[in-house]
Amino acid sequence: MAGHREGQPIPLPHRAGGPPAEDQVRVGQTQAVPADPRPRPEPPVPRCALRVAAVISNPFARRADDDLDELIQAGEDLGALLVARAVDALGVKPADVAGYGKGAVVGTGGAIEHAVAVLHPRFGRSVRALVSPGKAIMSSSAKAGAPGSPLLIPLANKEEIWAADDFDAAEITIPDAAHPDEIVIGLALSVGGRPGHRITLSPPASSN
Repeated sequence: MAGHREGQPIPLPHRAGGPPAEDQVRVGQTQAVPADPRPRPEPPVPRCALRVAAVISNPFARRADDDLDELIQAGEDLGALLVARAVDALGVKPADVAGYGKGAVVGTGGAIEHAVAVLHPRFGRSVRALVSPGKAIMSSSAKAGAPGSPLLIPLANKEEIWAADDFDAAEITIPDAAHPDEIVIGLALSVGGRPGHRITLSPPASSN
């Protein structure tokens, strides 16, 4: 997904003020084409990975602060906004979503911990509320970067992290973000496993 954020950065969403305007969220979609000589299954299994992203201002850029609650709350609001947009764009029922993942690029004026504050404490909870039950942890990535830095989001099954047929990745690039005082937040959802998947995994044996 290549997007362009027009105008000013999306303000950091607060509970009282609401999340970013929906027309400021970028949505991209790709349909995987199997590069596999084996016969395709009948009926064919639909495979689609979709990415959505928002750009927010980073109020902690260029300053030290241990209290990142403002970003944690932003994560909860953004999770709800982005998953709703993604499911709508996929055109499926929330329960039909098979895999998910999240990621962020923090501008060079911020710290990776700022991206982590958005992604981890509450973001996933908002996503699971729509695509429930979502028992598996959401795979994620976080990095610092300049405008145009690509964000590669890992994908895994939403119920069973060891379901290898859903292991994949989705890339987001916004040419003019993240600026030093911004954070790009991305969510990826998938329907159907990799075309031609035939690798299976088992959870590691317990040490007990």
